[in-house]
Amino acid sequence: MRKQRERKKLIVNRSKWRSGDGMTQKRSSGKGEIRLLNNEGYMCCLGFACKQFGDLEDKHILHLDSPKQAYTAIEKLSNHVFHDCVQNTSLSKQAMTINDDSLLTREEREKELKALFSKFHVDLSFVGKYE
Repeated sequence: MRKQRERKKLIVNRSKWRSGDGMTQKRSSGKGEIRLLNNEGYMCCLGFACKQFGDLEDKHILHLDSPKQAYTAIEKLSNHVFHDCVQNTSLSKQAMTINDDSLLTREEREKELKALFSKFHVDLSFVGKYE
């Protein structure tokens, strides 16, 4: 009998989520640069995941572009290739593409991210309102 994988939960707060190109209100959210955590206090979807899956503090993800830059293996997001080398997982790479896509509406982005994370046994939910 096949063992069922345990599903993880990930919650993204829309009021602190940074996505899209920032050029149009309907296609982006948040302020500042798209980072795991930026100076304005906004996070991309992977910033939320790093904090929830990797139990990382703000100081560990501030100004970083991707999970691998935290230099630690984070479940589902990054893994060690060898001693000092960490790489992003397929989930992280695909999530960055969707999160930063300037052509997607907010609704399309949420739908695509939910579908992607679900393939990796993560139940993604969005809470709160956009600023």
